Amino acid sequence: MNCGGIPQNKEVIMEPYQVVGYYLCEPVAAPEWLRGVGTQILSVSGCIGEQHPKRECFLGGWRRGEQQDYEARLRLTGERRVEFYAAANHLFDCRAIDIDGRFLRSSDALAFREAWLSAIDCRVVSVSTLPCYAETLMAEWRGSRSHGLLSGDTALGEPIGCDILGHGSFIKYPVIYKSKNG
Repeated sequence: MNCGGIPQNKEVIMEPYQVVGYYLCEPVAAPEWLRGVGTQILSVSGCIGEQHPKRECFLGGWRRGEQQDYEARLRLTGERRVEFYAAANHLFDCRAIDIDGRFLRSSDALAFREAWLSAIDCRVVSVSTLPCYAETLMAEWRGSRSHGLLSGDTALGEPIGCDILGHGSFIKYPVIYKSKNG
C-alpha cells in the first residue's frame, strides 16, 4: 500500500489511523455540485461546512454583521455571550483548540458542545489520517500560527465517510468517525 491509503493490489489493509483532532460540525445543505450524494453534508472543511466555535471567536476578523448573526444563531446574549467568547479564548490560549477550530481532546469538544451549542444541531466529528500524513501535517504546521498539535489517539468509533482535509499543499481524504458520545 502506498501512503495515500490506496491499496496497490486491491487488497484492503487497515493501517491504524492517527486522530488529527475533533471538530464540532453542523450539518448543512449540500452545495449544488454535491447534490448527488445527498441533500445534507457534514464536513470539517470550512469551505463547505459549518464548524464551531468559528475561528473568529478567538482570532478576531469578523466581517460586518457576521458576529451578530452568529450570536443570534447560538442564542448568545448578555453575560452568556461574554462567557462564550471567554471559553473559546481560554481553549485557544491553553492549546486545547487550534486555529482551524480543531479540538485536541474529544472531552473538550463534547464539553464545549454541551455548554454552548445546544441551540443548534452540532456533531462531534473525529478526523483521522495515516501516520505518514500526520507527519506531513506536522511539518506544514511548523512555521504557521498553528499550535501544530495532533491528538495521538488511535481512531475509534464508527467510520461515516471521508472528507477533504487541506492545509497548505497537503490535501488528503481522511476518514471521519462518528464519536461514540455524539
